[in-house]
Amino acid sequence: MTKILVTYGTAAGSTAGVAEAIGEALKESGAQVDVVRAKEAPKAAGYDAVVLGSGVRAFKTYAEARRYAQVNQDALAKVPVATFVVCGAMREGTEEKKAEALKYAATLLPEGSAVKPVDVGLFAGAVIYEQMSWLTGMMLKKVFKDPGGDYRDWDKIRAWAKQVAPALVEQEAASA
Repeated sequence: MTKILVTYGTAAGSTAGVAEAIGEALKESGAQVDVVRAKEAPKAAGYDAVVLGSGVRAFKTYAEARRYAQVNQDALAKVPVATFVVCGAMREGTEEKKAEALKYAATLLPEGSAVKPVDVGLFAGAVIYEQMSWLTGMMLKKVFKDPGGDYRDWDKIRAWAKQVAPALVEQEAASA
């Protein structure tokens, strides 16, 4: 059975929900799936495939996800890897905003890394003020005039995970 790790960086939990949905959809492919926050995740060496994701805040992916990729880059280079980002840019979903989100996704892996994602998921997140620090919430409300809300498209998230599952499993079988 293929063993897949879904790991992610988050601050307020929006990305955790996305990672859980991805994990559930991947389980439907018959894989064993562990969903673990990056700062608590086990080494990648014990997995046949890895899905690495992060939320975006202040125009950056979270350091915990980038650090996980850096520390585990040798192991990640030996297995199929998919990446995803959860960000406000994807609320609109225009080509310009997709290009912006792809730039964020590219920062998840170390520059010059041998790791090449089999696919990249781009998703809108949630702005739930009750789950944020007072300062972050104030900045979003006052500076960015963000009304808050949950913009995650669960059908799109699950569809991406189901679409990427064969690439994770097939490539693992091919390299074994």
